[in-house]
Amino acid sequence: MTLQAIQMSAPAGGKDNLEARPTPLGVDPDTWARVAGYPVFSFDIFETLIHRHGMFRPIDLFPEFARRDGPDWDLSPGEFARLRIQAESDARSAMIRRPGQEVLLSEIYSHLNALLPSRGHPMLSREDLKQLQEIEMAVELEYLQAIPSVAALYKAAIGAGKRIVLISDFYAPRSFIEHALHNAGFDGYEALFVSSEIGLTKHHADLYSYVCTAMDISACDIVHFGDNPWSDGSCALQSGIAHFRIRNPVNPLTARLRLDWTTPAEPLPSTLHASLSETLYGVGTEPREPADTAVPERVGREALGPLLLGMASWLHAELRENPLPHLHFCSRDGLVMKRAFDLYQARHGALTETR
Repeated sequence: MTLQAIQMSAPAGGKDNLEARPTPLGVDPDTWARVAGYPVFSFDIFETLIHRHGMFRPIDLFPEFARRDGPDWDLSPGEFARLRIQAESDARSAMIRRPGQEVLLSEIYSHLNALLPSRGHPMLSREDLKQLQEIEMAVELEYLQAIPSVAALYKAAIGAGKRIVLISDFYAPRSFIEHALHNAGFDGYEALFVSSEIGLTKHHADLYSYVCTAMDISACDIVHFGDNPWSDGSCALQSGIAHFRIRNPVNPLTARLRLDWTTPAEPLPSTLHASLSETLYGVGTEPREPADTAVPERVGREALGPLLLGMASWLHAELRENPLPHLHFCSRDGLVMKRAFDLYQARHGALTETR
């Protein structure tokens, strides 16, 4: 179990006889034993309570925003995604000219609009920019789902009478985050603190002290759950708050496969990497390492599976361009490929009969 900076003794003001307290169903006993003595449970939101199911990284979802019905423009999904990434970077750089520590979604799209003429496109109207923001939030809501192991811990904390605080560094409005939490089944929290509304961030550690003051609680009574080593880890510790690390498998798989961190992936490889990362490294409160997975399964997921998926998607695309009534997979090795292609057709549409 990955655990950082949590003392085995109960915190001041919250000492309990932990051995006499049963572990809630669905929660790892070691995890509960280490955190049960804290009266206040603080949770990060994105990649801790909820994640974009089937998407490896948040930026992999950006091209999908441009595929939806929106403004009448000729930007490709890939070009839009690159502009969206650059716009957020520009908006964060421009923050030095105004007070506050968090950029807003509206500011990101204002900077995206300013980039359009340099790419040979006309600027959009205020109504079009608002529509794009609504599309982004709607698509995000479609993908955001609870991380099961953390959801179980959250429900256990509710059942144990803990005070639940949610803290997020995020650029979208508070109403969007409330909607996402409700959809994922996270209700019953006492307070929600969002950097876009307050203007302070965990990244600068100022949001933690704000929370303690606003709720009239001592930092030593809080255990904070989050995936980011800096904003959820180091900054919480600097504020006197204990930190329980939530496993986010994106970074270790990115390093393992030497993936390009700055370029959004297409839906198929993004989904493949998301599944592979959770298999090899775990997610939430259930971390693991590649050595924990049996070698045959690792070979299938890391090598044979991607090979068959690539073959099936290529064949499917070729058949769209050059239809054939029958597709023959020869020799005994072809049986595995045939089954893989049949599964692909069942999901993406049958274009031919396989034999």
